[in-house]
Amino acid sequence: MKRFVWLLVAAVLLLSGCGNKEEKYTAYCEQGTASLSQQEYEQAMEAFGKAADLLPDRPEAYQGRAEVYLAMAEAAEEGSEEQTSAYASALAEYEAAIQRDSGNAELYQKAIELCRQMGEEDKLLALLQSGAEATGDRTLKEALETERSRQAAAEVLSAMPYYGDISKCRMTADQAVLLGLLIAHGLQGDIEPFSGYSQPVDQVVFWNDPYTVQGYDGYYETDRSLMVLGDFSGEGLPYLYCFSSLADNSFEIYGWDEYGKPVRIIGEEAYNGRQEGYLFETENGKVKMCESGSSGADSHSRSVYTFLQGRVEESESYLEEYSYELGEWKIVENGEVNYYTEEEWANRDVEEPVEEEKTERNLPYRSFEEVVVCACSPSEMIQYLNQYRAALTDGDASQGAYAAEHTEEEYMAKDMYNIMIELDQMGTLSDITAPEMPWGLTLDYARLLDMNGDGMKELILVSQNDTSYTNAFLVQWADGQIQASWLGTGLDAAVSLVREKSSGEYALQMVEYQGPQQHTCTFADRTDSFSLGIGPGDESSQEEYDRLYAAYEANCARYEVIEDILNGDSQVEESLEELRAMMTGGN
Repeated sequence: MKRFVWLLVAAVLLLSGCGNKEEKYTAYCEQGTASLSQQEYEQAMEAFGKAADLLPDRPEAYQGRAEVYLAMAEAAEEGSEEQTSAYASALAEYEAAIQRDSGNAELYQKAIELCRQMGEEDKLLALLQSGAEATGDRTLKEALETERSRQAAAEVLSAMPYYGDISKCRMTADQAVLLGLLIAHGLQGDIEPFSGYSQPVDQVVFWNDPYTVQGYDGYYETDRSLMVLGDFSGEGLPYLYCFSSLADNSFEIYGWDEYGKPVRIIGEEAYNGRQEGYLFETENGKVKMCESGSSGADSHSRSVYTFLQGRVEESESYLEEYSYELGEWKIVENGEVNYYTEEEWANRDVEEPVEEEKTERNLPYRSFEEVVVCACSPSEMIQYLNQYRAALTDGDASQGAYAAEHTEEEYMAKDMYNIMIELDQMGTLSDITAPEMPWGLTLDYARLLDMNGDGMKELILVSQNDTSYTNAFLVQWADGQIQASWLGTGLDAAVSLVREKSSGEYALQMVEYQGPQQHTCTFADRTDSFSLGIGPGDESSQEEYDRLYAAYEANCARYEVIEDILNGDSQVEESLEELRAMMTGGN
């Protein structure tokens, strides 16, 4: 306090006529600084103004006025016009000070920091460039390069489907590379699909293409062909939201592990109405996930998940279920358990939902719904991420993650692989709709063979479950899609690989013997399948039987048996490995 009094005394003595112009200028600046420290903004502004009038070519008075405006801005209501005006005036005063002392790196740094705070990106870049050139300051030069990269990266984020405040994005170039590689692996079939209700968890999916999920009451198709990058937590680290173009409530989200690598943190499948999940935007500009489900009329649940630090955590939970053993309803809300008798439950006060008054959205970026509408394909997202990395590193956008287009053989291998997995894990084949085909099958034999020499292999599958019944399948690629033929089921049936003598093409033969004059023989090649049944009939049918049997023997004579499949090697694992290699082009 004594120092402040002596400063005022000295200023009064100088300003009363004692001292020269230089001393008066210094005294005015000191008076302005002292008034500012006491939050006497008008007096401070008046003192700095007199100093500027006295020596208009000196920078200190303009810098002092800038600091007064900054103090006034910080004291004003956040986001008010008064605050915005004060910030703008402070920047103008800093620029005036820089004009009078262009070699002062500290002035540039203060003006640059204010530009960054105000979001004045164009002026920020201009100040960095002029400051680096005028002062030669190393810090300003490095900041200039960083800002150029940041603004180039921001342009990429503006062009892509990105949710959140772009200016706060802190995704690094390395993290962009890792996300691009993750998507490339998804397109190549290297990422297991999100575990659905009961679909084969080991099936191979190409994110761009439809794949089958077994829900509560049947199969449905989904994919991962739409993508959004979003700062769901508001912390500047974006999450990858991959969702389906074919099914609602079918998506998965990738966040970040403790080592800064992308990892799947949550997902959702619709399960045909039994469960649903969706993302929603909150008033403060964050995104959360809501999941609700039901296992019947007496059990319902709901959870809300919050994104935080690259992960996701349950922030709200609700469960209601009826206990037939107790004859009571059990309610668990955010961990708190309550029980109600049937009468209490029926007579409970149920609050009528009140429609919330919609407030005007006042956020400096697009809403989540607007971004989702602009979702891009996985390949497009890889390109954006490569461009982002190149912007931050001044590199080449053509270098980075890459996903090649699949060949026809790779599509064939993927579908055949999944058929084997489905038969092994689910005991059936969804591609075959024959109602008489049994369930609970096993995968006991597999063989890949080019049956007609066209360069595309066919897949032979044989199942022998716990009974003595045999089921044989021929899976082939025709007209750009997979086709599966079921030869039927037979008791103690023989399954053989045969070859047509005239053409050299292979076929599959299954023969079931049911008595001296009663058996069935089924052939299947890559273009057709047919059956010939011969039964005993009555006494008058002997002539007809002889004619049919002769035709059957003539048909069998076209083929020679190459291998008795049921006495051969299983080759299940070998076939899976070969199909895996075919999916990756042999790499």
